[in-house]
Amino acid sequence: MSTLQVAGRKSLMLFSGRAFPELADEIAREVGVTVTPTTARDFANGETFIKPDESVRGSDSFVIQSYTQPINQWVMESLILVDALKLSG
Repeated sequence: MSTLQVAGRKSLMLFSGRAFPELADEIAREVGVTVTPTTARDFANGETFIKPDESVRGSDSFVIQSYTQPINQWVMESLILVDALKLSG
């Protein structure tokens, strides 16, 4: 189950960036959900593509991303994922 449902409330969805997915897995285990799958890849020209594989409409979405080297790539990936979540929900 990738969402946590409480009666009368929105669901909780947890998303992970590619920098340190083990951190998101540990957080998800503690919360009692699974990390929602995403499609992420880098194009040959260095551009990043990332999108959620499930609908986020009506849910509370949380993005977990660790910022290590190369920091610019991980910050941009986080911003692109947040933008994709905002546009899809």
